[in-house]
Amino acid sequence: MFGGGDAFWIDKGDEDVWISPYAPEWRKRYMELIRQIAATGIDGIWVDIPYWMTHFTGWEDSWASFDDYTVEAFKKKTGLNAKTDLKLGDITDENFRKWIDFRIETLTDFMAEISANVKSANPECKVIPEIYPGIGEEAVRVGSDVYELYKVVDVVAHEYSGGGENAASKNPKDWFSRMVGMYTFRAFAGDKASWMLSYSWGKENKVKPAEPMKNLALSNLMAGTNHYDARGHVMSGSNDIETRTLINKWIAANERIFYEPRKPIAPIGVYFSPKTRNYFPNGFIESFEGMMTLMLQSHLEFQVVTPATLEEFAGNILILPDVTIISAEEEAFFRKFAYGKKLIRTSGKDYSRLLKTEFDRAAWTANFDKISLYNFLTKFKADLVSKSNHKSDISVDASPFISSQIASVDGKPHVFLANFAGLKSDEVVNQIPEKNIKITFKGNKETKVFYLPFLGNKQQLKSTVKNGHITCTLPPVSKGAVVWIE
Repeated sequence: MFGGGDAFWIDKGDEDVWISPYAPEWRKRYMELIRQIAATGIDGIWVDIPYWMTHFTGWEDSWASFDDYTVEAFKKKTGLNAKTDLKLGDITDENFRKWIDFRIETLTDFMAEISANVKSANPECKVIPEIYPGIGEEAVRVGSDVYELYKVVDVVAHEYSGGGENAASKNPKDWFSRMVGMYTFRAFAGDKASWMLSYSWGKENKVKPAEPMKNLALSNLMAGTNHYDARGHVMSGSNDIETRTLINKWIAANERIFYEPRKPIAPIGVYFSPKTRNYFPNGFIESFEGMMTLMLQSHLEFQVVTPATLEEFAGNILILPDVTIISAEEEAFFRKFAYGKKLIRTSGKDYSRLLKTEFDRAAWTANFDKISLYNFLTKFKADLVSKSNHKSDISVDASPFISSQIASVDGKPHVFLANFAGLKSDEVVNQIPEKNIKITFKGNKETKVFYLPFLGNKQQLKSTVKNGHITCTLPPVSKGAVVWIE
């Protein structure tokens, strides 16, 4: 139990109570209420927020909970006493690893039970947990792993920043971190939706809200996530109703482009290892984010691959970024994959470090050709293409300040572009437009190229045809755009 002042949502004189999911009488009553609510015919039930309480001051390293109910459940499952048999925070301790697994399994099972109770009363009712952790260490600490949760719920509402707090406060590197997180969420979700409960602006910001609102929507849409921009943590209202109306009307007019399934064409796989993240979160995430950012900034087609999607991965290159925990099933797949295809065990940590030291300063002026990061990026792309014999019928020639995704939508190749050049935390909210982006598709003189600028109208572009390919030069891209052929 916590009191006023412990968190922003607890007013003076109020109490904030957190209950173990193993408390039997409470859990029984909770599920009764869940069934009653679902039986009213309501469209969905929002669960806010299932995690082990660890973020109040003094609780960050507690790895809670050690109440009697939870300790008893852990002992029943493992034979271990959570109060005496664990070395908390010591990842080399096998018993502590069991505690990590137990905490994640507990919340996943809890949400699965909620889903079962909801569906028993109303099969059409959707279950929507709100989850604040992203893909990194925080997910392990609070026990809410969206990789697992997507398997047992209908939708996840991600209260997710991705670095730099709200949109008005982000620097370019923060935006790329956010894109990596959202593309990873989409890989976890499969054919389910990913709602991004995010915040564009706050009253403490010096800049006005309209452009941050647009930039937030841009990032959400280019990643294929559902846009949800609230006025602060109350989860309702709008920072600027006119801008919100403009954005939502444009989304409604173009929703098929952004929300039809995005299918891979000739992807390079980047493997997300949940177990490696669980036991070695900081090292793995630094490597994974670095490798994914390399993909976004080198404009190569990528696909986030997970244990759940290994068997369906059809690419010829699979990158394992500092993956250290491998199951027998994974090892068998990797051995089989390595025959005739390219399995690359590498690290993205060096690129992550260059991003931290060089990227924002270069992005603020949109100058990149003389920085170490660009040399690293260029060499990485050349080596990957030449040594792995990677071939693609789609190429994107753009700066590393552009985030790109290549995918098939409704059977047509699409390129999704987001520009983050020039953005500076709480100072500059309008991008430096990028000129002369060139995109090449496989095509002929009958092929038509279409261009949809963010918040703009669809237009056909002029193009040139050569050797079975069609190339177009885009108009200056201010915030972002989608390009495709028909």
